Amino acid sequence: MYKAAFVKEFNKPLVVEETKRKSLKKDEVRIGVYACGINSVDVSNINGELEPKPTLPFVPGFEVSNTGEQFEF
Repeated sequence: MYKAAFVKEFNKPLVVEETKRKSLKKDEVRIGVYACGINSVDVSNINGELEPKPTLPFVPGFEVSNTGEQFEF
């Protein structure tokens, strides 16, 4: 299990909840995220302002940092 901030409805606050880890696909890697940045494109997606709109629910933020200690291949 891990915690993530989900967009459940456009233009509403993020919902932080625990979710089950998905199985990794071939050529995917999992890192332990220490911090995540939200940029202007993420904010526009959260507000449902961009087309095509992301499928709900989704987790915004692709700018992440890691302590370098947790990797899973």
